[in-house]
Amino acid sequence: MNKEVIQTLKEDAVSKGLCATWESKFKQEMSIETLARMYMKGIDFCISSDYPTLAFLRKEFKGICEPYGIFIDDKVMVTNIRKIVLNGDCRAFLEYDKYTVAQVFVRHTSKASINVSEHSIVTVDAFDDTELVVAVSGGADVSVNLYGNAKIECIGIGAKVKFMQRETY
Repeated sequence: MNKEVIQTLKEDAVSKGLCATWESKFKQEMSIETLARMYMKGIDFCISSDYPTLAFLRKEFKGICEPYGIFIDDKVMVTNIRKIVLNGDCRAFLEYDKYTVAQVFVRHTSKASINVSEHSIVTVDAFDDTELVVAVSGGADVSVNLYGNAKIECIGIGAKVKFMQRETY
C-alpha cells in the first residue's frame, strides 16, 4: 500500500484520539490485507470516529478491500461471511445457515437483506440511514442494534432488535 496513504491514515486516526498502542501498529510498509485486518479489529473506533471517512474509503480502498469483507458502494451477495462491513451505498443480500457465527456492520445509506437460518448466530449493527430486512428461521438467533436513523423489517421469529438512542457506538 502507498506510504502516503498509510501516513494519512495514521495522522487522521491520531487526530481522532487513537491510542499509542494502535498508533504503533502503523508501519511504512503495510499490505491491504494488514490494513483491512486492523480496520476490522478496530471497527468500534472506526465507526464511532468516522474513520476513515467515506470519501477516503471510496478514493483509496474501493475495489481492493472486498476480499477482506469490507465493501464500499457495492452490490454484494455472500453466504456465511463471518465479519462484513457495508460502507457507502451498498445493496446487499447476505445469507447465513448451518452453525455460522457472524457480525455484520451496515453503514451510511446501505440496504441489506439478511437471511439467517438453522443454528446460525448473527449480530447486526446498523447505522446512519441504513435499511435492513432480516428474515429468521429454523432456530437461528439474530441480534440487531439500530443507531441513528437505521430502519428494520423483521420476518420470522428469533430476531431481537435494540433501538439505540444515539448516532453511533
